[in-house]
Amino acid sequence: MTRLLVENARLGYADKVICPGVDLEIPDGQFTVIVGPNACGKSTLLKSLTRLIAPQEGQILLDGQSLHKKPTKEVAREVGLLPQGPVAPDGIRVIDLVSRGRYPHQSLFKPWSPEDEQAVNEAMDATGIRELSGRLVDELSGGQRQRVWMAVALAQQTPILLLDEPTTFLDVSYQIELLELCRKLNR
Repeated sequence: MTRLLVENARLGYADKVICPGVDLEIPDGQFTVIVGPNACGKSTLLKSLTRLIAPQEGQILLDGQSLHKKPTKEVAREVGLLPQGPVAPDGIRVIDLVSRGRYPHQSLFKPWSPEDEQAVNEAMDATGIRELSGRLVDELSGGQRQRVWMAVALAQQTPILLLDEPTTFLDVSYQIELLELCRKLNR
């Protein structure tokens, strides 16, 4: 089954076309890798798959419906993204940033719950950042920050998780750990 589908999409920014005529099926339950040289449009494609940019032509479907016509929180409960080079707000602690991954599950009528707490704790444990929870994000090394951002994505608990160069800034041992974690999550 394919939950995420791109049909004849032209992707880009304003008048600049980055990816002309993209057709892509992301099979459900699979570990899919998009490989290509720098500046070929991989990040643009991932941004379009998470509704950050709309296709100039064609369509992107999630569960058979236009991704860009679905409510934002609904999409955010289904598709998560670890973008390339995310930036944290100044002065935010690790625990507070990871907790923001639960935003799609919040509403005026559903306050912070034990499930939210558990999701955040599991995400921090999975990425090995529990001991960093009280530290400010801007005090961390690049590798530690990358692990924090992965925890944000994991706390979101989406069935589809898109990672844009997730091993950037990580030491080799953490790169292997992260890829093993992705394999485990896929199972």
